Amino acid sequence: MRKLMFATLLCFVSALFTAMTCDDSNIESVTVTFENKSGDSLYVDDFMFMDDTTLLSPYHVFVLMPYPIEYVPQNGFYEQQANLRMLEQGYKFQLIVFKKGTLDRYSKDELVEGNIFDKRYVLSYDELKVTDFKIVYTGD
Repeated sequence: MRKLMFATLLCFVSALFTAMTCDDSNIESVTVTFENKSGDSLYVDDFMFMDDTTLLSPYHVFVLMPYPIEYVPQNGFYEQQANLRMLEQGYKFQLIVFKKGTLDRYSKDELVEGNIFDKRYVLSYDELKVTDFKIVYTGD
């Protein structure tokens, strides 16, 4: 029985180390570039959901996935790697934009409860390809 438990533990540890050292450099990705031409300082976040019905919202940004959102200065850029295979399979690249003034005006709770943001992009592979994988935000 001890040998069986030891063998099971050894298999588990081996699988864990294999997963942790997995080389994902062979995953093809494309760089999606967001350009801020609005004259305002912005904060952005992006995600690719596994379905077409989920829209990136302040709830995802501040509650479910509370990673730091990215600052994009006036005339600045934000670049993100998007999984090419997922895009080709129909997943959408989503990007949500908050002006600095919006974040100053509302608390995180108010943003979440009111679903408040300044712009959301939900773009397919074909839509991104047409723009050469560039999103230009002018403030509109």
